[in-house]
Amino acid sequence: MSEQLQKAWMDKTNKRSTLYEDGARDFVSFSKTKLGGFACPCPCKNCRNRFRLEYDVVEDNLNLNGIDLSYRVWVLYGERRSQTLMEHPVVGNMEEKHIEEEGLGIETFVNGYMGHGIETGDIEPPFVPEPDLGKRYLDYKEKQ
Repeated sequence: MSEQLQKAWMDKTNKRSTLYEDGARDFVSFSKTKLGGFACPCPCKNCRNRFRLEYDVVEDNLNLNGIDLSYRVWVLYGERRSQTLMEHPVVGNMEEKHIEEEGLGIETFVNGYMGHGIETGDIEPPFVPEPDLGKRYLDYKEKQ
């Protein structure tokens, strides 16, 4: 097995596919080689590297729960961030957006916090008591 492990298996939704099961098995083998011992952090969706489990339990968890997809650079297993970024750059058809175009610059946040640039028009007119309300109430009471 090569030093750099393929990660295409991580993105498979079918955990019963041959690619996924082979990938999980290769990952556990890679872990044994890198870490030694009898246990390693479990990167499944439930454990999220918080628990050290025996290698066969890690493989079972990966096949049952799936791998935590946010764990792309396996730093706990000796992989360096720079190594992964150089070998697997993130490339996509991404449209570059400028914050100014979206109206989300720091100015927006500061103005919002300070209350500048906010419409101050009232949502509903303020309550103004009727000047002769007391007199009308007394007239009403006298009629009853």
